[in-house]
Amino acid sequence: MVKEVREVKSLVPMIYMCLSIFGNSLLTATGYTFFVSQVDIMTPVTKGGDNWILFLIWDVMTQFIYFIIHFSFRRRLKTFKRKAGSLILGFGLLSAVTCSLVACRVEARRLSIIDNENGDLKQGGRNTTMALVPQFVLIGIADGLVERGLRSLFQGTVANSLLSLVDLFIEMVISTGKLLIIPVVFIFSFWIKETINTSHFGILNAALLIVFGYYSIRYVYKEAWSADEEVTVNMMKMMHH
Repeated sequence: MVKEVREVKSLVPMIYMCLSIFGNSLLTATGYTFFVSQVDIMTPVTKGGDNWILFLIWDVMTQFIYFIIHFSFRRRLKTFKRKAGSLILGFGLLSAVTCSLVACRVEARRLSIIDNENGDLKQGGRNTTMALVPQFVLIGIADGLVERGLRSLFQGTVANSLLSLVDLFIEMVISTGKLLIIPVVFIFSFWIKETINTSHFGILNAALLIVFGYYSIRYVYKEAWSADEEVTVNMMKMMHH
């Protein structure tokens, strides 16, 4: 019974950590709404429209980052799953913050070269979808880092008997984050405006990154240091005996 309670309690740190990655779910929803609106409004580079190209960039970057981390840092991920997962997840949230800020800047520039009276471009203004490539690259990087980081963190934090639930847990976290967006949009409708430029997603993601950093230090590294100290004490006892 005590063992089962400990196994369940090993999930508690993950719950706190996962609450802080809500910003990435919000960013993903932004990608499928605001980003798509930007693509539709801006001048396409290709005749058939650029939606499929930009979403392909998003998907390719997600898979590429996942591949690079999995094969380049495979040994370290096996040895330091908890620390590595926390670090990767942190970089993922940092990428989400950067993506939000880049998207805000692109939207601000787009609005600055549009004539408010008729909605046409001002003289000399260029407004092509090429400007959207950086934010689609960054959102792909953020997705790849967050998913890989979640996996490593779960494997390094929970009890061995719960490791078979890793895929289910990741899917549940991502899906829950997407579902939570609906009430958040209604509750904070005064803050989430009609354009990316006025919605302050960068501030929200930065705040959630700070929250993640706090829980990362408190639950991940603190537990790792405690474990190291326990091993050292046991070794000293063995030497004395």
